[in-house]
Amino acid sequence: MNKIILIIFLSISILYANNETIEIKPLNIINNQTINLTDLVKEKKADINLPDISFGNAPLPGQERILDKNYIIFRLKTVLSDEELNKIIIPEKIRVQRSFKKLDKDEIITKIKNEITKLIGDKYKIENVNLRNADEIKLPDINEIKYEIEFLSKSEMKNRVNGLINIIAENQKIKSINFDVNISAWTKVIVAKENFNFNDVITNDKIEEVLMEVTKIKTANLIKKKEEIINKAAKRRIRKGEIIEVADIKEPDIIKYGDIVDVIVQKKDFQIRVKAKALQNGATGDVIRFLNLNSKKTFFAEITNVSEAIIR
Repeated sequence: MNKIILIIFLSISILYANNETIEIKPLNIINNQTINLTDLVKEKKADINLPDISFGNAPLPGQERILDKNYIIFRLKTVLSDEELNKIIIPEKIRVQRSFKKLDKDEIITKIKNEITKLIGDKYKIENVNLRNADEIKLPDINEIKYEIEFLSKSEMKNRVNGLINIIAENQKIKSINFDVNISAWTKVIVAKENFNFNDVITNDKIEEVLMEVTKIKTANLIKKKEEIINKAAKRRIRKGEIIEVADIKEPDIIKYGDIVDVIVQKKDFQIRVKAKALQNGATGDVIRFLNLNSKKTFFAEITNVSEAIIR
């Protein structure tokens, strides 16, 4: 009970003995909260312990509830005699006021930043968080306020993330506030220093690492290190200054058109080797067309190394 009293500010103006008003301006009042009337009564002529006053249904935020003298007398009569009632001064009215609660903007901004980090990773730098009309929002003065973040642009990688802050009180959404966040980050990418044609071998002197703003990169399939693509071959035409992606490279061709190789015909119980001429270029694992030098028939086989292919 003392803890409740500590958060209550009393402003008492005594007009005369039978016309006293006590205004209670608590920081926080919730339903069924009580306060001891003994601490409100200005004067009493005997050592009498007075009962609690229950606020029952607390007033809505920004409003007040009035407990008048008749209500107080009714409560006192349940525990005091008429003689005891005459020994105390009963205020005409007790005005119970309940204030609004402001948004905890710091808590919201921290929550937004944490959610963005989960969404797009910690490689991004969060420039600023803009809460729209946050200062105009008034909330119920209760302890169960929760803030849930709803992103509206998480499907696209942009330099601005926007969304809603859904304010939850007593398991119900009571308000939504728009927000937007500017983000930026720079990362290393591998770009071509000159044009590459299909099958051109990528060498160290033909590529370079450059810093680029992450939000301007349209792919997630970046090459992390130059070493990953050295001596690989271009899978398509790559223009000078263009970012090289994982899908742009392949193993270099180890068999060229016209090469004569051994082709193994692999069956369950036997194996045959024949000489064949490559009719296409290919890398390890590629299936290309060959010409049987004896029968002059064409067939497909999988390249296994620089001088060998197999028909499984």
